[in-house]
Amino acid sequence: MNSIIKNYIQRHPRSARLAEQGSTLIPGGVTHDVRYLLPFAPFIDRSSGPLKWDVDNNEYFDFVLGHGALILGHGNALVEKSLFNALGRGTHFGGEVENVIAWAKLVKDLIPSAEKVKFTSSGTEATMLALRLARAFTGKEKFVMFCLHFHGWHDHVAVMGGGIPDCINSGRVILPPNKLDLLEKVLSKGDIAAVILEPTGAAYGAFRLNSEFNASLRELTSRFGVLLIYDEIVTGFRLCPSGAQGLQGIKPDLTTLAKCLGGGLPAGAVVGRSEVMDLLSFGHDRAWNINERVYHPGTFNANPLSAAAGVAALKLLSNGELQYKAAEASKRLCRGLNRIFDQLNIAGCAYGDPSIFHLLLGVECPDIHECDRLNCTLSADAFTKLPFTNAYGFLDLKRASTIKISLLNKGLDLMGCRSGFLSSTHTDREIEKALEAFEEAFTELKREKIL
Repeated sequence: MNSIIKNYIQRHPRSARLAEQGSTLIPGGVTHDVRYLLPFAPFIDRSSGPLKWDVDNNEYFDFVLGHGALILGHGNALVEKSLFNALGRGTHFGGEVENVIAWAKLVKDLIPSAEKVKFTSSGTEATMLALRLARAFTGKEKFVMFCLHFHGWHDHVAVMGGGIPDCINSGRVILPPNKLDLLEKVLSKGDIAAVILEPTGAAYGAFRLNSEFNASLRELTSRFGVLLIYDEIVTGFRLCPSGAQGLQGIKPDLTTLAKCLGGGLPAGAVVGRSEVMDLLSFGHDRAWNINERVYHPGTFNANPLSAAAGVAALKLLSNGELQYKAAEASKRLCRGLNRIFDQLNIAGCAYGDPSIFHLLLGVECPDIHECDRLNCTLSADAFTKLPFTNAYGFLDLKRASTIKISLLNKGLDLMGCRSGFLSSTHTDREIEKALEAFEEAFTELKREKIL
């Protein structure tokens, strides 16, 4: 056991006890796969702004931020006030609530493709519904997705693990990104209902798309009568009020949303063209309602608490000022991290989209001389060939856990050990203190020959 792990165990006695209890009750001991950590994950107790504390009272600069949902930081006063007001009326009525109309109108006003809105309870549910809508609208069953692009855990989009029926593979085509000639060949066969993608590239922009790819994709899908689905679960309302599609000037047929949509509470949505979305509407024809209308129940869809928090959050995010603050904080962090890599002579770089950062750790980027180290040019194909990753671009679990634990020991919590999010509450002071902690962690990891 190295000193990094020993230090972590000493700092987290209560988390260790809770993890031991949890492992007997919860498979794997964690409730989200990305939280799995060797020897155990920390248990979080409370939060405020850009910070959070675990049950052992260790403080962290939070770059997880509710898996990207909390661009406003923890405990935003207006969101909490709206939430508490709604809580006083009840948690679940089993009926429609007025706030949902305001919520849907805000989404429609902000997202260019949102002619109509249907709420779900999560991002996974949103992509599931979007694909069902596409199949119903086109009358075709197959869809295209791209390598390493993540769209949730349901069978149709899961690319690894047990329990996925073999028949799923006959309904999807998985292509490498940026290969427009190959995509055109597939679409020309006439049996594709939709193409779904993360519009900034796989893993919320960790593996980038070529600059012309999205515009060409829009042209190709339109030409062949294929629906284009933008998975903006991470990027929606975060990159700017109108999401990636607003920045790119591209209007997809359908868009999936979650995370920032709910102001920190569970929420998801599918939005898009009225003629597609109206397949969810009831008609007067009984046969159509039973056989053709797209079926979509959901106990917690647009529940009163999520609607209240979502309305408050989207009002705050509607003018783009808070996204700008978070984006500027991310730029400062990435520039500081790249200085640390240079000073410590560690191979790697930090890069990302507005308010999102990614780390390439321990390996020199093959495109280092073509990259400004903020807008990475490393392709997904090149990344998967690097020596410390597997076919899906994941770090070795033991190595990743050691990096993550070193960062936690220094008061830094990231998504895994390789990416993170910024909020409007991360000030210059937090960024400078976080960079000091990163330098300490990377120095330690270099000394231990992990980096």
